[in-house]
Amino acid sequence: MIFKFFLLAVLQTVNVECTSIYRYPTDVDFKEVNNLIEPFQDGYQKRILEKQLLYCPMVPLCNNLTRQDSYPNGTSPDVGSCCFPCSCQKNGILNNEQCPNADVMLSAHRKTCIYPQYLTQGRTKIISKHSYYMISTCAPNFYTVSIIQKCTADQRKLDSFDISLYIPVSINSSNLLFKNKYCAICNNHTTNEMIPWSANLTCIFKPFDTISFSRSIMKEIAQSDDCNILFQSWNMTSEPETCDWGRYTVCNQTGSWKVYDKFIEDACNSYTSVYRAKYRNIFCFLCNSNETLYMGCDYWDLYDRIKEIPTATFASLISFREEDQRNTYQDCSDNEIFDSYEVRQHY
Repeated sequence: MIFKFFLLAVLQTVNVECTSIYRYPTDVDFKEVNNLIEPFQDGYQKRILEKQLLYCPMVPLCNNLTRQDSYPNGTSPDVGSCCFPCSCQKNGILNNEQCPNADVMLSAHRKTCIYPQYLTQGRTKIISKHSYYMISTCAPNFYTVSIIQKCTADQRKLDSFDISLYIPVSINSSNLLFKNKYCAICNNHTTNEMIPWSANLTCIFKPFDTISFSRSIMKEIAQSDDCNILFQSWNMTSEPETCDWGRYTVCNQTGSWKVYDKFIEDACNSYTSVYRAKYRNIFCFLCNSNETLYMGCDYWDLYDRIKEIPTATFASLISFREEDQRNTYQDCSDNEIFDSYEVRQHY
C-alpha cells in the first residue's frame, strides 16, 4: 500500500513537471521569439509581437509569422493554445479583429465588439448574454469635436453617469448599429433614422424604495454589483451581428490594475486574439488580472467552472426622453443640459 501511494505521488509529480514545460516559456522560447521579431523596426509593434508570439505560440500571424521550432514540435496532449486566432483578412480588419502585424486602413469604418450594458464585466453580477459589433468611430469628414469625443471616448472616463453615452442606436431600414447616438450623428445620420435600444434596470432584488428619474440612480447602480442596466434592441429590420472578444475588452474593467502603463492600455485596444477565452488579448489580461501569463493552457484555464448565476427578480424599463435633457437643473450653466429619464416598473 505504501508503495502504491509512493508510485502515485511520483507519477503526479512527473505529470506536473511535464505539463509545466508547456505552460511557461523557457530560454529556448525566448530565443526563438527574439529571432522572429528582429527584422521589425517599429519598437511599439516589436513589443506587442514579442508577447503575442511568446504566449500564443500556436496562433499564426500575418505574412506567415509563426513559431515553428520550440513549441509545436512537442506539445503535451493536456496543454493547448491559450489564444484564439486573429485575422489578416479585410473583413477581420473592418471588425477590429486583426492580428498585431496586419496592415490596417485607418480611413475605413471599423467596428467594436460591445456588450450592451452599463456596468462592465468585473463590476457587476448582472451581465448581457451577447455582445454585438457596433460602429464606434466617426466619418473622416465630420469635424465637431464635442460629438466626436462622445462617440469615441471611453464613457466611464467622459461621464460615467450620462446614460446617452451608453445606449446603442440602430438605423431604420438597415443593419447598422452604433455605439450611441453620437456615433450615428458623426456618421451623418439624422435623429429621425435612429432607433435607440431600450434600457432595462435589472437587479437581483428590488434595489430602491423610491425610483426617481435623476442621475442619482446611475450613481447608486455604479456602487452596487447586484444591479445593471441592460440594453435591448426592438423594432429592428434584422438581427444585430453578435461577436466574441471575451468579457474583458478594455483595461481595468475589474478595478484591480495597480500601476497604469500606457503601452499596455494601447496594446489592449489595438488588436484581437482572445486570451484564455475571457480577455480580448494578452495585454487586456495584464491590465485586468493579477494572475500569471501562461504559454500553454489546459481546459480549466480556458473555461470557468459552472457557477450559479444570480437570478434577477426586479426589472424596470428606463424610457430615455430627449425633452428631459434640457437645462432643468439648478447646477447646470446656460450652455449645459441635465440628463434625466423616467422609470416604469415591471415585476
